[in-house]
Amino acid sequence: MARSKDEIEQELAFRVGFPLEKVSEVLNCLASLAYEEAQEGFSVRGFGEFRLVEAQGRKGINPFTGKSVFLKALPDIQFTPDFNALQRFRGRRRKPTAFSSTTEEPRPLPEVSLIADSEDWKVATGGVGGVTNSKLGRAAEWIQADETPICCGEPSQFC
Repeated sequence: MARSKDEIEQELAFRVGFPLEKVSEVLNCLASLAYEEAQEGFSVRGFGEFRLVEAQGRKGINPFTGKSVFLKALPDIQFTPDFNALQRFRGRRRKPTAFSSTTEEPRPLPEVSLIADSEDWKVATGGVGGVTNSKLGRAAEWIQADETPICCGEPSQFC
């Protein structure tokens, strides 16, 4: 479904939470930047690249005189979709989205605790008390004291 510029602005303002005037200003700035840089190629990662292409001229016939004339071609704009966007449109790769539709509110992330509590132990042991391979709550035995390497019976110092 084709959308008007106003519809796109309203959708972006809703999703991002910015005022409609700011979203409109950003889109206008993006469009003018694309027009200015189309000669060298204007690309937006994840979307695609706009490029100005010189087309071939063609022969034509003057309808009044019947003479053959050469018609110069006007420059054309070519759009090449980004590889990831192309794969996504083809249904081969799907990136996770924050929420499935525009009307659904994003779900809050679960809280993460770095300190083990009794609920963590229940989850780690499968609800049964017992020995686990978890290092939660134990001393950090994998941390070693400062060591000096010894080579040929002599301590080695590195600068």
